[in-house]
Amino acid sequence: MAYKNEHIFLPLVQKARKKKCLDKLLAGRGEWFVVQTDMFGDFPGRPTAVNDIYIFGIYPIYKNGDASIAQETEDAIVKICQQKYDDDAYLAAHALYYHISGSGPLFPMDKDRLQTAIRECIKRDEDKLKKCSKWVDTLHDTHGPRDLYHFLQLQNSIYLQLGVDLFEETRIEHEETNEIAEILQGRPVDEELLVEYPGGTIVSGVIDEIRENYDYIGIDEPLYRKREDYILHVHDVIQGGREEIGPGRLLALNSREKPKRIMDSNGNVIWGAPHNEYKGNRRRKGINLLKKIVEISMRYKILMLVLLILIGVGAFYWGYSLVNQDTKADNMVVETNTEKSTTESSVETANTKAEEDLEKMARELDEHKKKVEEDKSIGTRTNGTVKVAPPKFEAPKDLKVRQADFKD
Repeated sequence: MAYKNEHIFLPLVQKARKKKCLDKLLAGRGEWFVVQTDMFGDFPGRPTAVNDIYIFGIYPIYKNGDASIAQETEDAIVKICQQKYDDDAYLAAHALYYHISGSGPLFPMDKDRLQTAIRECIKRDEDKLKKCSKWVDTLHDTHGPRDLYHFLQLQNSIYLQLGVDLFEETRIEHEETNEIAEILQGRPVDEELLVEYPGGTIVSGVIDEIRENYDYIGIDEPLYRKREDYILHVHDVIQGGREEIGPGRLLALNSREKPKRIMDSNGNVIWGAPHNEYKGNRRRKGINLLKKIVEISMRYKILMLVLLILIGVGAFYWGYSLVNQDTKADNMVVETNTEKSTTESSVETANTKAEEDLEKMARELDEHKKKVEEDKSIGTRTNGTVKVAPPKFEAPKDLKVRQADFKD
């Protein structure tokens, strides 16, 4: 998608050349100020739309065969440094930066001449720069410098990467080679690497370049620490997680945000903590997916095995409980039957004894009756006892018994 206002820059540059105001256009002075805008909106807090002036105005003129625009642009930047404003040095450096870092045709300009002009301007306007803060707010960093002079010192770390030093007295300390750099120094240049970042994002790619970077560590002086960053050109995203990391991105492996681990194309860790989360490269994603499925299945298989063991143990105790209940029930039945058998036996024994006693009593009565009937000593005295026989009554043979005498 094109910028909203890209059509205005070519006629604007042509007008500035005609009026000899190209320096004012690059610095954004007065009527030549252009609000930087793109598809997302306007940015009025920035000095001017220098990048768009190059891309849509100056570079097309150069590409169309007008080579004089290169010298005119260089002269315009030097002329900015010769003005009498408090932010001249910053705006001149701003115009230089968007040329040497841009994506357009880098027509030849004398960087030494431009660097010298900016240095002299900074030295001349140091007091003004330390009292100026109108462009510093673009940093949006509450812990950063609050004046334009120290802000330029901070930004100089970017210019140093591009071969330009804004300060004559710059001091540079060399950072000791870190572990990642030591590991990557001995690796093949075209080796495909797998890089995992905190959060699980895994990308594949090759080392695109070794870039010199500078960290500003000075307080009141331009002091920087130089380090070498190994830049990975991302080919593919093996495992997503971070939207800002995608194919084509350039990632500094030994920057402040270090990766979690770096692996070779086979998934072997060459830097960082060991892992068991990923093995293989982007050409083996299908195989790795299958492996992950198998691993998950095995994990669930183990869970199922544990579940079956728990179910088996539960069933065993449940069955054991039932057997105990059945055993207790059987014991109760046996005990009941035993008690029943004992009771029945006792009843039968009692019945038998009762019958025997009755028979014995009957026999004794019969014997007693027989003895009484056969006893001849009735009415005699034996051992001081008189036995008296029951009276015997015999009705007179001539006694008449009338049936009427027994009626009421």
